Amino acid sequence: ISSAFDFIFLAIFHKQPQALIQTLWFTLSLITEIILIFSVRTRNFFWKALKPGKILLISSIFVIIFTLSLPFLRFGRTLFSLSPPQVSSLLIIFLLGLVYLFANELAKKLYFNHH
Repeated sequence: ISSAFDFIFLAIFHKQPQALIQTLWFTLSLITEIILIFSVRTRNFFWKALKPGKILLISSIFVIIFTLSLPFLRFGRTLFSLSPPQVSSLLIIFLLGLVYLFANELAKKLYFNHH
């Protein structure tokens, strides 16, 4: 699923500058990995699962906020060569993350129904 979304990402953003592609891919990768944490922690759909622990929830929110702010901070641009994305690009990233979540939940349901 992750590789399929990498190809979808590249199909959408392939004409953008390299620094922006790296920034957006970094952002999408982190968001989808955090989504995956919440998805795979239960056999049920993630919204039917027990509430996650406070530490997991708070640290996940912190990582997402930090990831989103990093391209706008001087050290993020200098140290990691990140490029500040436009709001429209971030909206596409969030949409891809949401679709990724549902694709992962569907694959998980199919897997557990089969096994």
